[in-house]
Amino acid sequence: MTELPDLGRINREAIAGVSHLAVPDVSGDVRVDGDGETLSVSLRAEGDAWLRVHSARNPRDEARRAVDEALDGREMPGIVVLLGLGLGYVVDEVLARRGDVHVLALELAPELLTAFCQRRDWTTLLTSRQLVVTAAPRYAADLSSWRDDLFIEAPLVIVQPVIARARVQALAAAHDAWRQPVFERRANAGARRAFSAMYVRHTLANAPRLAHESTVDALDGCADGMPIVICAAGPSLDRVTAALARLRHRALIIAVDTALRPLVRAGIAPDLVVAIDPTTMNGRHLVDLPRLRDTYLVAEASVDPRAINAFVGRTFFARVGRFHPWPWLEAHGVQCGHLQVWGSVLTAACDLAIRLGGGPILLAGTDLAYTDGQPYCRHTTFEVDWEAQALRDGIDVAEVWRRRLRDVGTQEPDVHGVPTMTASHLVAFRNWVRAFVSAAARHAFVNVSGAGILHGDRIAQASLAEVLDDRPAQIGVSQRLATRHASRHRAPAAFDQALARLARTPTDAEPFTTWAADAHDLDLQATRRAVASAAARAGGLARHTAHRHAQGAHPSMDTAPDWIDVPYDPAMFAAKAPMEWLVPEAAARTLAYVLHGRTMTLSFVISGASLQGPSTNELYLRIPDHYLPARSVVNAIWIGTSSYREAGYARTHEGFERLVLFRASESVFGQEHGGLSVFGQITFEVQ
Repeated sequence: MTELPDLGRINREAIAGVSHLAVPDVSGDVRVDGDGETLSVSLRAEGDAWLRVHSARNPRDEARRAVDEALDGREMPGIVVLLGLGLGYVVDEVLARRGDVHVLALELAPELLTAFCQRRDWTTLLTSRQLVVTAAPRYAADLSSWRDDLFIEAPLVIVQPVIARARVQALAAAHDAWRQPVFERRANAGARRAFSAMYVRHTLANAPRLAHESTVDALDGCADGMPIVICAAGPSLDRVTAALARLRHRALIIAVDTALRPLVRAGIAPDLVVAIDPTTMNGRHLVDLPRLRDTYLVAEASVDPRAINAFVGRTFFARVGRFHPWPWLEAHGVQCGHLQVWGSVLTAACDLAIRLGGGPILLAGTDLAYTDGQPYCRHTTFEVDWEAQALRDGIDVAEVWRRRLRDVGTQEPDVHGVPTMTASHLVAFRNWVRAFVSAAARHAFVNVSGAGILHGDRIAQASLAEVLDDRPAQIGVSQRLATRHASRHRAPAAFDQALARLARTPTDAEPFTTWAADAHDLDLQATRRAVASAAARAGGLARHTAHRHAQGAHPSMDTAPDWIDVPYDPAMFAAKAPMEWLVPEAAARTLAYVLHGRTMTLSFVISGASLQGPSTNELYLRIPDHYLPARSVVNAIWIGTSSYREAGYARTHEGFERLVLFRASESVFGQEHGGLSVFGQITFEVQ
């Protein structure tokens, strides 16, 4: 006679192996009768009342009605969250409606899990992680194996009414517990989809720097024994900058990208600035600043290349995942350290502080709230946007803030116990920091903001002076960072050849086809142009490095940087609207530049171009490889058309990515059909 499997034991082992959750024995608060499909379970509630968890007659119909009510006519999403699992009839129902649905089950009464394990075999769902089971009071759910696309839609949430009535406090904790991991994955999945194409292009554009600069791994333990101050751009930063300026040399200072400009304006050059977001808008925080010679950038490899250019020779690269094009980069010898990020650059700064090894870790400007109705501290790059809106609408900046925060609608107790205005995503970031602090048991954390909602276990509250007044000055921080940067791991020389080969690869071949499949709306031609530009720059860097090494201690003129030919890109040429400047590839006879330190010389010979549309007086030539001018410079150029030959001039504007080309009289350019020529050369400082 074949021995029947012990379902209870098999399921308990599967839950323990996958969820690291020990299923408790049935307690005096649970009654279990029958087995299999006749299994019945009751739960003791307050006042010793016994509640039957499921219908005694037809629990499957009951589950069907519960799912219908929760869906309310919608299609079944990819994720279902169950608050109260019971015997699992709702799991059966949602799977019957959508076979690939993933279920996160938070059992409010852990003592019910034994009965759940006895009803049927759940091991396939558990071991495949299609069903993730966790329980009060910890609710530790690992959703890392679930696909990103599952999180695009909001999950369906179903509360088991009987268990919820019997375990009210556990229900409230469960609501908080599921929102945290699901919010994290939804935010990351949404950002990954929205920015995936930009991530690919920017990372490839930064590839020459990736090969020649340092990695965040080099910073491990660099601040051993030092206090560390993390500065975010919350409204309270305005209140602490004076104290921070006075105590600046008693700690290593990390700024998140949005906080850099306010700190610099207050006379504080941080030691490290952290940037994660790849968007051009976010790159604004790191450009058009004074030269910060002792400030090093810790940047995700996909950060706006303009920002990377502003920190040439002072960048520690990191990555937040292994998204494309990282598999290709790693296959060709490019390595990069990892930073833990959870939706906000503040979380990356916290992880960096742990890597640095110092302590205590002080958190300044980390309101995670709109203190006094203000979205950020003053003098961020958003200040320009606020002032423009105030001028346009005839209001003051405070009214701009009120309008922008009008629909926030969330309040939380601040560090003083007083309700303050915040937002759900900021509360989620606060909860992440709490969990992070709890896990970093060897490090002390102190919130020195004096405002906002960042409080909790192991987060002390104090002022900067209370923590740092008695600390000695920290000597040689910039030298430590310089030494760590110099110890960088360089990519092999063959990487430059790999980039050159990739630049010659058709866009309908690998790896472009894989990148196009995985990166949302990736423009393959623009990506290939980014690769070609990176390959040209990498080749120039490699040749210059080889010349310097060959010359050794006796450099000569031969060690000057090579000219870098800029690959043709029609988007580099434009005119003041509504006129268009059309430059076919054959007309771009010369477009090349050379960099001597921070000085760029750009040469161009354009012959046989066209102008069409209503006449205007400005032509634009984009400065190559994402460089931005550090100051305005003017130089003479030559302009020829079918009707005249004359001098003109080219001008750079600080922070503007294009040369502006004028006729000498600044009169308009007329229409031309293949007859426009523009020759010139200009030298200017870059950021």
